[in-house]
Amino acid sequence: FPLSTNCQRHCNDCGARGWDNSTGTQCKVVSPPQIEEGEGYRTRMHRVNNSVQMTFSNPNPIKYTGSVWRMEAQAIDRYGAAKGGMIEVGTMFFEDVTEGISHFESFHEHITCVPCAEFKESELRRGPFFADGRKVTDLTFTPHAQ
Repeated sequence: FPLSTNCQRHCNDCGARGWDNSTGTQCKVVSPPQIEEGEGYRTRMHRVNNSVQMTFSNPNPIKYTGSVWRMEAQAIDRYGAAKGGMIEVGTMFFEDVTEGISHFESFHEHITCVPCAEFKESELRRGPFFADGRKVTDLTFTPHAQ
């Protein structure tokens, strides 16, 4: 569920895959810090509050247990140095998540009609990292065909 003004309930392409009850939360930054070729963004997803109860109306009030998470981003130069401070992408409530995140998906969405060759981009993912220094022992990446 969205908890900040940058986020809203989102249907995740309802009906495109035969789903009729798919809902999620979409968070976005309307005017992100500008970057040049070779630069990028560093993102951080961290738990703000754990094992909390929140009530949301859909349309009737329902109480959920879960945790609050925040996504932040920071522009970085081609050498990995910060170009300004962290900005909040969004804060959201994850239902039934109190231990941590075991599955996370993200994708790039170009709004409006844009020719495919207009964007030259690559992606490098590292982590997850634990604040207390623990090491991740099992991590897999599964690409999804679109």
